Amino acid sequence: MAMAALQLAISSVSLARSREVGSEDLRRLEALRDEIDEYLNRIETEKK
Repeated sequence: MAMAALQLAISSVSLARSREVGSEDLRRLEALRDEIDEYLNRIETEKK
């Protein structure tokens, strides 16, 4: 659920930023999203 909320937030920011700023900020946000996703997946795997 947290990942879905993060993706929605990033999508909103992505849309706003794409109109204002270059793609560098978007690339950084997507990298952060991927890093958080990997972390959450790792935690979930360790719980099993």
